[in-house]
Amino acid sequence: MKIMKMVERNKTFILLLIVFQILALFIIQIYDFDAEFDKNENEEKKVNYKSFNIKSSASGYSYEQQIKPVGSGPISVDIGDADNDGQNDIVTSNYDDDTISILLWNASKGDWEDQITKSVGSAPRKVRIEDANNDGQNDIIIANSGDDTVSIFLWNASKGDWEDQITKSVGWDPLEIHIGDANNDGQNDIVASNYYGDTISILLWNTILEDWDLQLIKTVGNRPSSVYIGDANNDGQNDIVASNYGDDDTVSILLWNTNEGDWDAQITKPVGFNPQSVCIGDVNYDGQNDIVTSDISGGTISILSWNNTNNDWNELITKSAGGFPRDVCIGDANNDLKNDIVVVNEGSNTVSFLYWDATIENWNPRFTEEVGQIPRSVCIGDANNDGQNDVVSANAGDNTVSILMWYDHTSPTWDELPIDQVIEVDSTFFYDVNASDFSGIDHYWINDTMNFQLDINGIITNTTSLLTGKYWLEIRAYDIFNNSCSVSIKITVRENIVPTWDELPIDQVIELGSTFFYDINASDLSGIAYYWINDTTNFNIYLNGLITEVISLNVGEYWLEIRSYDLYNNNCSAIISITVVDTTLPTWDLNPLDQTVELGNYFYYDINASDLSGIAYYWINDTTNFYLYSNGLITEVTSLNIGEYWLEIRAYDRFDNYCIATIKIIVRDPGRPLNIPGYKISLISSLACITIVGVINYIKKKQKKISF
Repeated sequence: MKIMKMVERNKTFILLLIVFQILALFIIQIYDFDAEFDKNENEEKKVNYKSFNIKSSASGYSYEQQIKPVGSGPISVDIGDADNDGQNDIVTSNYDDDTISILLWNASKGDWEDQITKSVGSAPRKVRIEDANNDGQNDIIIANSGDDTVSIFLWNASKGDWEDQITKSVGWDPLEIHIGDANNDGQNDIVASNYYGDTISILLWNTILEDWDLQLIKTVGNRPSSVYIGDANNDGQNDIVASNYGDDDTVSILLWNTNEGDWDAQITKPVGFNPQSVCIGDVNYDGQNDIVTSDISGGTISILSWNNTNNDWNELITKSAGGFPRDVCIGDANNDLKNDIVVVNEGSNTVSFLYWDATIENWNPRFTEEVGQIPRSVCIGDANNDGQNDVVSANAGDNTVSILMWYDHTSPTWDELPIDQVIEVDSTFFYDVNASDFSGIDHYWINDTMNFQLDINGIITNTTSLLTGKYWLEIRAYDIFNNSCSVSIKITVRENIVPTWDELPIDQVIELGSTFFYDINASDLSGIAYYWINDTTNFNIYLNGLITEVISLNVGEYWLEIRSYDLYNNNCSAIISITVVDTTLPTWDLNPLDQTVELGNYFYYDINASDLSGIAYYWINDTTNFYLYSNGLITEVTSLNIGEYWLEIRAYDRFDNYCIATIKIIVRDPGRPLNIPGYKISLISSLACITIVGVINYIKKKQKKISF
C-alpha cells in the first residue's frame, strides 16, 4: 500500500523520467555520438606509445601485432602506396586534431618512418589512398565532417611530395568517402555519404577540365554513414551503395543505367540494426559480388549475397561480430587467395575475422584478435610489404594503429618427397624439386654448392663435371617467414659400362630326379652387386652366381632370364633354357620268374615296376593266351593246354622308356608225374637200364682190384 501511495504521489516525476529515458535512447540511436568525442577527456588518455609486438596464434599461423602512435583520435585508416615509391604505407585521419598521419614504409629498415602530419579540414572522418585525379599516381583523400568538405592531397611526382590540400564542397556532415569509377567512364570519381543530409555527393572527374565537376546530389536513406563504389549487381558496371544508419536500417543501392547514362532510383534492402559501414566484394567465393554491412547496435554483420539465377540478392544472412562492430572490410585476410570478412569492434577492442572455408562452403567460426583502445576503423592490405596481406586498425582511444602482420609458422611441404638419384658419369645432372606453402615458397637451399646449384624454381643442376661416386645433398625449401622443410638425398654418379659374363650362360639339360645346380659368373670394374633371375618359384640364385632348384623339377622346359648387376645398377643379361628329361628305364620291383601251373588251374601272375615319372602301361608279346592289366596283373585269356609258353614282358614309363623280362609259363598234367614233356617212356626206361648195368660193371671192376 505504501508503495502504491508513493507511486500515486510521484506519478508525474516517474512519467517524466520514463519520457527522458526514451528520448535518451532515441538520441543515442540517431545521433552520431562518435563524432562528438570529448576532446578534453581524450587529451587525458594520451600516452606516449612505443612500438611493440604481440603474437597470437591460430591454426599454424599468427598475427604479429605492432603498435604505432599517430595523431589524436584516429578514426579511419587505409593502406596503400601513399608516396608512390612502390611500397605500401599507412595513413590515418585524426578526428580530434584535424590532421592525417602518414606512416611511410622504409624498405631499408624494414619498418615505418615516424609519422608525417598534415592538417586537413574540420573533424576528418574517412581517409582513402587512391588515384583521385586519374594521373596514375596515388593521392590521399579525406572526408571532413565538420566543414562539409573533402580534402585532397595530390601527389607531385616531380617534387616527390604532396601538393597543398585541395578542398571540395560536399553535403552535410560527410562521414565517409569512396574513390572509384562511379559513372563507368573509365575515370575515378569521389563519392561522399552525407550523414545529416540523407544524401550522397558525387564528384565526377572531368578529363577536359582536369578537375572535378560540381557535386551531384542523390537522395538515399536515413543517416547514411558509409558509401562504397562497386559492381553491386554483377552486370559489369559500377554502382553506388550507401548504409543508412538511421531508423530504417537499410542499404541504398543506386544501380548504373548504361542506356540512361545515369543511376536508377535507389533500391533499398533491409540489413541489421544501425548499419555503420558497407562494402562490396565476393565474400562467398562464387565469383559474384555481394554487399556486407557492420551493424553497430546489433553486434552483427549483414550479408546480402547475389543470386545470379534470380538476378537479385538472396535473403539476408547475419553473423555475430563483436561489441559494437564499427567498420567492415572484405579481403584476403589469411592469405589463402579467398576473400574474408574483417570487422573492428570498438566496444570490445577487438578485430573479428570470418574466414571463408571452401570445403564447407561457409564461413568458419568467428576468430578475434585484441587491438588498441576503441578501434574505429579497419582495413586489409600488405602493410609491411612482405607479399602477405595484413590487417590494420585505427584506435581512437589510445591514438595508435594496431598493425596485425600476418605470420606463418607452418613449414612448407614437399609436393613429392625428393628421392635418391642415379646418373651416368659425364652426363648432366637435372632434378626438379617442388614444395608448397600457404604463404608461398621464398627460396630453396642446398648444402653442396661446390658441385650443385639450386635455382628459385627448385631445379638442381651440377656446376662441375661429377666424378664417379656418391654425393649427399641436403635440400631445404623456405617460405617467406623462414620456415623450412628439408630432406637429404643421395646422388650416385656411376660408370656406364655394363658387367660382362665370364662365360656366357648356356642351355642346361638335366635328368629327372637329379639335383640341379649351375654356376654363372660375371665381372665388372666396380664389382658385382647381385644376380637376378625371373623365375623365383622354381629356382634360387645366390650372391655368388650359383643357381639351384627350389623344388624338385618336373620334366619340361624352364626359361630363365639371368641378370648380373654392378654397384651402379648396370646389368648384363642372358636367357637360357633348363630342360628336364627322363631317359632312365623303369625297374622291376621283383624280377619276373618262370611260372608253372597245373592243367586246369587258373593262371595269374602279378608283376610290378617303378619309375620316377610313373609307369604308364605294361606290355606282353602273347596276347592270344594272356592278358596283362595296367596294374601289372597277368592272367590267361583261355584255358591253357599242357606245354610251355614264352612271355616277353615290358613296363613303360610316360616317356616311353621301358624295362623287359622274358619268362616261361609251364602247364603240366598232375596225373603223369614222370612224364617229362617231349620224351617217350620206353626211351627213359632204356636209359635207366643202361645206367644200372654200367653201375654194376663199375662196382665189379673195383672189387677185382682190391683182391689183387
